[in-house]
Amino acid sequence: MDALTLAAWLPWVTVGQSLVTAAIAVALWYVRRDAARRAAIERIERTLDQRFQELRTALTLQERSIAGLPPLSAWAAHAQRIAILEERLGHLPSTEDLQRIHSRIDHVSEGMAELRGGIGRLQQSVDLLTARLLDHPAGHGHA
Repeated sequence: MDALTLAAWLPWVTVGQSLVTAAIAVALWYVRRDAARRAAIERIERTLDQRFQELRTALTLQERSIAGLPPLSAWAAHAQRIAILEERLGHLPSTEDLQRIHSRIDHVSEGMAELRGGIGRLQQSVDLLTARLLDHPAGHGHA
């Protein structure tokens, strides 16, 4: 091969070399992109695994706290009992009714106090009349 033949092939060698370099660059870009994606997926998987573990732990704690509770059928029975009690309590006087009753009782109590005072004065009058009649019987003496 002479120099002229090498000179004719030189542009083609350069093109081939450029194509090989470009192919290597594309292959490296693809490999790095794939590695970056795998790393991102692995980070997501670790994060999800950690969160799932936290949820499992929380769920286990919840299950343990619920384990001591009565079964749902017992809750239904309690709910039925509460409904019956609420129905029975519905007929009882309300707070406002009790306040009105209390107010009326206060008025009656005040009236009773007045009656006691009046009866006490009446009793004193009767006692005075009785004493006077005993001291001075009718038909003996005083005119």
